[in-house]
Amino acid sequence: MIGTLLSLPVLPLKAVVALARVIADEADRQLYSPAAIRRELDELQRRRAAGELDEDAYRQAEQQVLNRALHRGK
Repeated sequence: MIGTLLSLPVLPLKAVVALARVIADEADRQLYSPAAIRRELDELQRRRAAGELDEDAYRQAEQQVLNRALHRGK
């Protein structure tokens, strides 16, 4: 009973840490999902075709997206 009472002040902190983990896991899932990678690559291609990116900028951005996909979770 005393242990439970002593742990009460720490519960909000534990809840915040648990919520932060959930948010981080969801952010990682969205950032590294194959669908997200595909959308980013498609958007880069669209921007290059529209003249918003030159070839060098396109290649650099494409490489960053592909590197993220290859090094997922590391």
